Amino acid sequence: YRDFVFQEGAGCIDCNGTGFRGRTAVTELLDLSDEIREMILAKRSGAEIKKQAKVEGMKFMREAALDKVRQGVSTLREINKVTF
Repeated sequence: YRDFVFQEGAGCIDCNGTGFRGRTAVTELLDLSDEIREMILAKRSGAEIKKQAKVEGMKFMREAALDKVRQGVSTLREINKVTF
């Protein structure tokens, strides 16, 4: 993000001062691979399962939200409201 210029809309009455109108989905999806399924059945810690999900390419909600900022669909201020 070093070379990325973060922007924020000026806002108006219609957008409630956000610079955006409407909503956009920010999602994360855990694909239950055989390995992750076995980890769950073995009652492994959430941290271990999360680490394996990352290895397998899972995009977590915060990362997905940052993608929305890079696309100009949202702002850091808005994503911080829902991801913290």
